[in-house]
Order: sequence, then C-alpha cells, then structure tokens
Amino acid sequence: MKTFDGYVEKYLKSRPNKKRPKGLLYVTDLTKECVKNAYHSIVDPSTYPLETLRIFESGNMIEDWWVKVLEQDPTIDIIGTQVKCYYIDKEANIEVHGRLDVLCQHNNSKLVAHEVKSNKSNYYLKDKPKDAHYQQLQFYLNSLGLDFGWVDYLDKDVMLNGKDPETKVDKCFLVERNYEVFASMVQRAKELNGYLQTNDPPAQKGWLCDYCQYVGKCKNG
Repeated sequence: MKTFDGYVEKYLKSRPNKKRPKGLLYVTDLTKECVKNAYHSIVDPSTYPLETLRIFESGNMIEDWWVKVLEQDPTIDIIGTQVKCYYIDKEANIEVHGRLDVLCQHNNSKLVAHEVKSNKSNYYLKDKPKDAHYQQLQFYLNSLGLDFGWVDYLDKDVMLNGKDPETKVDKCFLVERNYEVFASMVQRAKELNGYLQTNDPPAQKGWLCDYCQYVGKCKNG
C-alpha cells in the first residue's frame, strides 16, 4: 500500500501552478462560509502544510475504497469517477468548475450522484449533511440534471486503522435536487467575481477568523 508521503507527493505533482484565469471559480469557493476567505484563496493561494495535505490524501484513499465497495453491489453500475461538472455564464464571464466523486446508476434506473466525505465524528451530523457538502452536491445535481444524490460520510480513523470494514460507513444522506440552492450559489459566484474584479472584498469578521490561514493578511471590518 502506498504511504501517506507517496500520496502527498502525487497530490503536489497534480496541483496546477498556473494562476487562475479571470472568471474561473471552483465549486468549493462558493461553499466557504467566509467570502473573504474565498477571495484570498484565489488572489493569494497559500501552500498547504504537510499535515493538511495528509488529510486531503487520506480522503482520496477512502474515496477509492468506497468506489470498490459500490462496484461490488450488483444493483449499482459505476458510470464514472471524478466527473467534471461546469456552470458557464458567458454574459457574466464566469465559469464554475467542480468534480463529482462518483456517478452511478442504481437498479438500471436513474443516474445517482455520490459525494464521498471522510469524517472523524458524527457529533455535528444530525439529520442532514454539513451545509458546505450539501451545497457542493447541489451544484453537481443541478449542473448534471440529476434528481437526487447521496452525501456518504466514511469513518476516516476506522478506515485507515484497518478495523472491521463493516464499520467504515458512518452516515449516508439522501439529497434531492434544489434549484433555489443552486441559484443562490450562482449569485454568490457573481458577487465573488465582482470582488475579484475590483480587488475590494467586503468587510467580514467572526469566529472563523481564528481558524483562517489568511488571518494575518486579511483586513477585517
């Protein structure tokens, strides 16, 4: 099995070094609670520390495992993984890009989206997925024209420690397509792009500042 450092090296090599073209946004830019964080992550992208990269790659390892589990289900056909999704508004000169983890066909019927997330605890997961994950899946559902999908939370610690495979899946939430959520994300994309064009993000301050990697560069209101 490839080591974490091997996965991190692979991740670093796959990261683009080029500056983003104007108007290009990623779906994860639109799911951030703080618009100033999204702004700074685009204009001044930081280098992630090794531990953060390890977290990213542990998630990729878990996603690979989950795909293999789905493939073993005779009622599920894997249509694709890391499926590219787009929203393009030529008038506003905006492109939003994203990648759906897994696209499946269940029971030879409708196509279903699966967004896979690693998770250490279910404490904050009650009867719905995290807001950012819900919004991310909504982008995929609406851009692909799918009726519903799943946010699949897998226990990262159990998975990586090699314990009983039956305990690796924590929670799976069914999500129906909601155009209003998608429309609000499109509006957020236009607003964020406007701030990028004027180099003038809005004042925003809150508890998230304590955990932000841009706290030393951000002039909060």
